[in-house]
Amino acid sequence: MHDDKWSPWIDALLGDELFQGIETLATEFRVVDRFNSVAGSFDFLIKQRDGLTILGDLKTVSSAKAVSGRKPATGQLGAYTKMLGQHFGHITVTQCVTVVSGPDKVKVIKEEPEDCINAWEEAYGRHQARYAAFDF
Repeated sequence: MHDDKWSPWIDALLGDELFQGIETLATEFRVVDRFNSVAGSFDFLIKQRDGLTILGDLKTVSSAKAVSGRKPATGQLGAYTKMLGQHFGHITVTQCVTVVSGPDKVKVIKEEPEDCINAWEEAYGRHQARYAAFDF
C-alpha cells in the first residue's frame, strides 16, 4: 500500500522491464569496508531470470524532465560492489545500475562492475590524498 500521490513514481518503477521476473536478494542492505572507514547502504540486489546479479541504486527526482539529466551513481555502486565482495565473496555482481525514477518515467543506467569499482577507487584515492592521515 502507498499514498496515491506516489503512484506516478511507483507504477513507472514496477512497470520497468528491469524489475520483471526477478528474485530480490537484498534491499536497503548495509555494507562496510573492513579495511577503510567507509560504510553505506545499497538500495537493491536482484537476480534476473537470465542469471544476472544486479546491484542497484535508486535515485528519485521530482519531474519527468529531471530524469534525463540525472547522472549515474558509478563510484557509489563501485564502493558497494567492493564492500559486498569483502563479506559475501560467493555473490558476483554482474551488472550495476542506477535507476532514476520520476513521475511516469524511469531511466536505467547500466554499467560494468569493474568500471564502477575503478571509479570508486579513483574517488577514494583522491579523498585519501586530500585528507592524508598522520600516523604518530
